[in-house]
Parts: sequence; structure tokens; C-alpha cells
Amino acid sequence: MNKTIAFNKTVYENFKNNKEALPIMEALGFVNIVKPAMFISAGKMMTISQGAKLQKISLEHIREVFESHGYTVVE
Repeated sequence: MNKTIAFNKTVYENFKNNKEALPIMEALGFVNIVKPAMFISAGKMMTISQGAKLQKISLEHIREVFESHGYTVVE
């Protein structure tokens, strides 16, 4: 399976079929978006880039963490 994360797609689009990656998001500091209600509502509107800006998390750090877990990151 090709594990790809796209910064320009919504959290929901990235993880609806890849929920095993949600703990990675939580470890990065996205603690609310992994909650089921937030994932279904805000996750459908918020991209990873937007969430990173709100949470003040570096996109480079997010890239490094996902790549270390075997993901390809697309901006």
C-alpha cells in the first residue's frame, strides 16, 4: 500500500482510509482533530497546512515525522 500524505488535502481526505496514521497526528500535537466528532466535522474543512499554522507546528517537522513512519509527503 502506498502511504501518502498531502498537505493540501483535508485531514479527512488524508486519513479516512488511513486511520492508523491518526496517532501520529496526535503525537505531533493535533490532539483535537483525532477525536471522532472533530475528525468528521472540522477534518472535512481543514488541511494539514491550515492545522499546522493554527497549532504553530512546523510543516517541515510534520514532513520529517511522517517520512520517518514510511509516508511520502506531497505539498
